[in-house]
Amino acid sequence: MYDMDPALTQIGDNVTVSYGCKFACHGKGQSHTPIVIENGAYIGMASLILSGKTGLSIGKGAIVGAGSVVTRSVPPHCVVAGNPARVIKDAKK
Repeated sequence: MYDMDPALTQIGDNVTVSYGCKFACHGKGQSHTPIVIENGAYIGMASLILSGKTGLSIGKGAIVGAGSVVTRSVPPHCVVAGNPARVIKDAKK
């Protein structure tokens, strides 16, 4: 964990946060914003989660690929990867 505000961070049940992941809940000139990781989400190694000005959520059952930079909310059951992270697959289909 990197620059988190525990009061604004929610991590659901059965979530996997792989090694080397970092979380940041604000940027220069911003107040702290929430990070919500819903049940069953998986965050791959060395990913960076940046909540930005409005906060973000990683949806239920979502998968964040290793080394991704997440700057927007991730829909439930989707796979995201890259920098910035983009949806590459809907895991429910």
